[in-house]
Amino acid sequence: MLKRFLLYSMTYFLLVTCNTEQKTKCYFENIKFIPDTLRIEHSKNNDIRLSQIASIFNLDNIDSGYNSRQIRIWLGHSLAIKHRIVIIKFKDSKWTGEVLTYTRQDLSRKISSLKILDYKKVAPNSGWDKFIKTINDKEILTEEFWKSPYCCGEGGGDGISYDFEIASSSTYAEHSFSNPSNQSQIGRKIMDFASFLETELCFKYTKD
Repeated sequence: MLKRFLLYSMTYFLLVTCNTEQKTKCYFENIKFIPDTLRIEHSKNNDIRLSQIASIFNLDNIDSGYNSRQIRIWLGHSLAIKHRIVIIKFKDSKWTGEVLTYTRQDLSRKISSLKILDYKKVAPNSGWDKFIKTINDKEILTEEFWKSPYCCGEGGGDGISYDFEIASSSTYAEHSFSNPSNQSQIGRKIMDFASFLETELCFKYTKD
């Protein structure tokens, strides 16, 4: 049954193989990256697909699935200088995390430039066990959430966007939520989830 496939898979892994190593608060390790400014062409509808950015940054190709579990949360604001990709992986029987910070400039309607500013390995302040349990409890990464009639915000090129990629060995899903509002319960859930990631992984989203 596909419903809640990720939620149940995460919970299962937590019960079977928990990460026992506790990192210090705001733990990080720098990951090497190419600091060059890269150009990317827009798709036919004048947009840039997540897979295009992932490819140009040499991230895992997860469009057709991932050999274990991988979650990507893309956090961007049309007026922000910095954009972030939060990457959470379950591989080799353990959870790991990464935060990639990049800048994007639209040079024309068909060409944009991208540049990685920072790329780090991270670990949640509360520890992996509690972090994954909280994600499960929030129920953001479930099919029921994204099928809600009140999802997925007000579209448009301006404002805040939250993009989620969820991949397993047999499944890939991509969901977007634009301009969430405190006026709706689902909007509050999305904003709370982003704040949760900021606190746990020690970065700022909409502030810069």
